[in-house]
Amino acid sequence: MAADPTLLRADPPHPLSKETCHLCIGDLVARLATILMRKAAAPEGDFEAIPGPGREVAAYWNDWMEGVGVLAGRQAIKLMELAFAEPAALERAVPAALSAVFAARLDSFYAPMVQAAEARGLPWHSLRRGFPVLAYGQGARQQWFHGTMSNRQSRASVHLTSRKHLSIGLLRAAGLPVPEHRLVNSAAEARTAAEQLGFPLVVKPNAGSRAANVWLNLSSEDAVVEAFETCQRLGMRTLVEKQYPGLPYRVTVCNGRAFGALLHAVPCVVGDGRTRLRDLIERTNRSRHLAVADDYILPTPLRTEEFAEQMEWRLHDQGITLNDIPAAGRRVFLTLTPALGRGGLHVDVTEQMHPDTLSLAEEAARILHASHLGVDFLITDITKPHSESPLVINEVNAAPGVRSHIFVEGPPRDMAEAVLAPYFPPGDEGRIPIAAALGSTATACLPLLVRLLTAAGETAGYADSDKAHVDGYTLRPAEGVAAHPGRALLRDKRPSIAAMAFDFGDVLYRGLPSDRLDVVALGRDVLTGEMQASQRRALETLVALPGSILILPLEAEAGDLRDAAAHRRLILVADEPDGDASRPRETTLVAAERKADSVWIGFDDGYNRNPLGRIPLDAYRSGLHAWAAALLLGLGLDALTIARLTSTQGGTTIANRAGRA
Repeated sequence: MAADPTLLRADPPHPLSKETCHLCIGDLVARLATILMRKAAAPEGDFEAIPGPGREVAAYWNDWMEGVGVLAGRQAIKLMELAFAEPAALERAVPAALSAVFAARLDSFYAPMVQAAEARGLPWHSLRRGFPVLAYGQGARQQWFHGTMSNRQSRASVHLTSRKHLSIGLLRAAGLPVPEHRLVNSAAEARTAAEQLGFPLVVKPNAGSRAANVWLNLSSEDAVVEAFETCQRLGMRTLVEKQYPGLPYRVTVCNGRAFGALLHAVPCVVGDGRTRLRDLIERTNRSRHLAVADDYILPTPLRTEEFAEQMEWRLHDQGITLNDIPAAGRRVFLTLTPALGRGGLHVDVTEQMHPDTLSLAEEAARILHASHLGVDFLITDITKPHSESPLVINEVNAAPGVRSHIFVEGPPRDMAEAVLAPYFPPGDEGRIPIAAALGSTATACLPLLVRLLTAAGETAGYADSDKAHVDGYTLRPAEGVAAHPGRALLRDKRPSIAAMAFDFGDVLYRGLPSDRLDVVALGRDVLTGEMQASQRRALETLVALPGSILILPLEAEAGDLRDAAAHRRLILVADEPDGDASRPRETTLVAAERKADSVWIGFDDGYNRNPLGRIPLDAYRSGLHAWAAALLLGLGLDALTIARLTSTQGGTTIANRAGRA
């Protein structure tokens, strides 16, 4: 990557301002970061270049996956610096940059849940980068999930379902059909189990997943011992289990109800009546070629070299060879075990599955006290009840994957929405109210606001440019010193309401903690005097976020903010005794005006007043109280509650929980 000499003229024909130059460089960074995201198979989005102070340039990612875009932007800046300062080192640096972005992104095991949350406007964040537990919602409203397993599920239930011999033993005791098995701890015990159970047998880890290290169709004691010793070398407790006929199916139980049924992801191809099986496999692989190899990106190629031995006896079992031509519509299975990362594809069979089998899966979830459960069956004929067609519950999974019902042959099913619904009913975005302030006057009232909200029974958190506090504790920054402390406040599980103070630098360079601010208060000092273009853009960015209320001083001229804040109602605050109390002539206005004996709060459409209530003047001992009252009004408290909270008559603080208007 070399510089174009024509771009390095000492006197360019069209001189550009410093700000324009920064934006041009930022645009280059954004493009390079986008390439890194694509190469790392991360979801695409938009970068926005923003000029920084001095020689700094920042490229902000509209962050679909919590910090990955920011990381890509930083890696892009490093690569650009190397391209000009040390071109020879660039080739060595690119793989490291790509690896960093690749490691931080979410794979598609978690992505469907995140996409469902974002489609509903539900905020989310990763508890720790690289740690697969995600939090949906803000503050006290958030719920934590590991895949589909939530913080509401009991540890006992998770422990049972992750230990095959425990879960199968409980189901057997309840009378459900499960395979005969033995938990073995030595080669001698493995031989004894083989002798007692009879062949063919399966050997598998007691706590394994994704069909890893599963040995099938074992027909001798020596083969059983060999499989046992392999599991032991991997440090796994081992099950020896009777092998039963039938294909593997999964019934997913979601919130106690059978959500869907799948033919498990067994690698297979479908005949067309004209093409040899060998060529069908090759054609399938050509259609599934991926630029980035990832076991969680589906569908993946049929990796026959990884299961060649199993494929040989599986084809023999079906009476077909690689050179034969399968009949049109015939499904030829290449293995018996599910192998999602080796080319398997789920097939939705919900409509064909007999209702008795679906009920059996629901009963298994009830016995194990699991709200979500993947119940794996071996079934010979799914259209018949288990009294007519033998089946066994092979094992259960405490965290059935959402992607199993998306990457299917057949219509996809929205399991992510079904998982989230009990925690966040339709229309509930899991957010807590946020009041934001910019400017010294507006910011100074926030500690008072927090005290009033605490008196109202709320757990109110406060964050400024330096620290975040909640319930008497100082919180650590969510992402180091670079992030505004308000982000740490929203990630804490205590606050039910948040109050945040910003300055121009926070808005321009640190990023806002939330994509929605319910109330924005702008002090007199930020609305007067001459502002730089970047400061004006920061103001417009702040008020343009979704939310309902904008609070300004009564005498403020908000003309330049009208377009950006067109979606917000206004509260105008007269916080000085000699201030101009004349009614503003604005349509659909909410006003808090100082009068001789009270502060009037109500709607003002320029013609008619629709009062919400009157607050006695003696409730306001300072201008800060007027600002705090306006913020309380914007947060939805009624005028009577505000009057009670701000009154100290009789030496008693009224601490009624705030009613929502």
